[in-house]
Amino acid sequence: MLAGLVAGETLRILLVSTQESVREEVEQALAGLPGDFRLYWVTRPDLAAVRASDLIPHLIIVDDALGDVDPPELVGQFAASLPSSALLSLVRQDALETARRAILLGARGFITKPIVPEELLGAVR
Repeated sequence: MLAGLVAGETLRILLVSTQESVREEVEQALAGLPGDFRLYWVTRPDLAAVRASDLIPHLIIVDDALGDVDPPELVGQFAASLPSSALLSLVRQDALETARRAILLGARGFITKPIVPEELLGAVR
């Protein structure tokens, strides 16, 4: 499981996505995790940094469909301000350049959409 997670502690996951369907996919995929987790959802990327600093999540998942916000840049901001949080980029299958940039800016990996539960669970583990 993620570094920094103490045995018995609830896994805090922050999802930054403007789409409820993405939240539902992530939540369904995470249902296969052992132990407790709490999914926090931020729909406004401009508020994500404040929410993350309050929450100090173990994992931050950044969707690639954020309107005017550049997702890899947001990943870079999280990497700089919350170095203990693991970062995953969630990208369309044809958006590998976005995934590559997110990794260069601090993401540990990426998951393609539509979400395959086993891939997300493997990345979390």
